[in-house]
Amino acid sequence: MNREVIVKQGKDGEAAFQEWLNFQELGFLRVDQDWESMPAIFKNSVKRPDYLLLLASIGFIAIDVKNSKLNGSYFTLQINGEIDRSIAFEHYTRIYLWYAFKNKDTSNNDEWYFVSAHKACEVGLRKYNKKRNVYYYEIELKYFEKITRAEDLGKLFNARIGMLGKFTRAVEHGFRSIKDGVC
Repeated sequence: MNREVIVKQGKDGEAAFQEWLNFQELGFLRVDQDWESMPAIFKNSVKRPDYLLLLASIGFIAIDVKNSKLNGSYFTLQINGEIDRSIAFEHYTRIYLWYAFKNKDTSNNDEWYFVSAHKACEVGLRKYNKKRNVYYYEIELKYFEKITRAEDLGKLFNARIGMLGKFTRAVEHGFRSIKDGVC
């Protein structure tokens, strides 16, 4: 797939997501994707999300929209230049970054599959694409939170709290139970 097709596919996904946000009457900020708007210090190391979604009484979460094909029971996410930079964004900003996947093979713009950057690292099956020379994760659909209404966004916090519980137990046991490969 050439670069122009990939960019158009991404823009189509972002437009569908913004339409969904407006329909759900959610507050958001669209992040400028212009290369010049990124500070030089972050240009090659920090992921810039597509949206900052404002959740009342909580604050912002970062959203990076993916308009991808659902491959059977999983979505894919590139590791180099994607996941690593998303984790860096969370580290520097202290704002959780979530991927919002839309199945590009369907016209349903009301169904979004959310997975946090950290969850993608934790559960993704690492694969290598020889043709494109990139590493990526296959992430099974069962690890995503299906979001169709604004009210469903609460699932995201339940998912993060569950991860914090795992981290707390790991700390209590001297980090012995942290799975290898967790970002």
